[in-house]
Amino acid sequence: MAIFSRDPINGLPIRLTTLSSKADPQNFKLSVTVEADMRGVQFRKEEGRNADDITLTVVVFDSDGNYVTAKQQVTKLRMSDVGLADLKRSGGETSVDLIVKPGAYTIRAVVGESASNQLGAASRNLVLR
Repeated sequence: MAIFSRDPINGLPIRLTTLSSKADPQNFKLSVTVEADMRGVQFRKEEGRNADDITLTVVVFDSDGNYVTAKQQVTKLRMSDVGLADLKRSGGETSVDLIVKPGAYTIRAVVGESASNQLGAASRNLVLR
């Protein structure tokens, strides 16, 4: 399964970035941003709009590979032709926030889209102190 692998998947090329800040004295707020290259995505036409459902899953594993936390969000895109052209030119970006304790982690992001079933995945190691 793509979420448990550490290997990149480039069917839908993505770039993963992280930003952390103190949420409170014992926890960090971890913001995970994923940018997707949408040029190769084949949208379907629904009622004159370009439609696709994009699912982002972000999972945090500890240094031993154990599951810590996760978040998933689905974005339903219904775009005009002009909006689709802009998206394909600039790419898509979305973020999720998670709360974690200090420690060493592997962040895994998987993005899937429903119209042509392309998948992208990337991992990043991170130490929060």
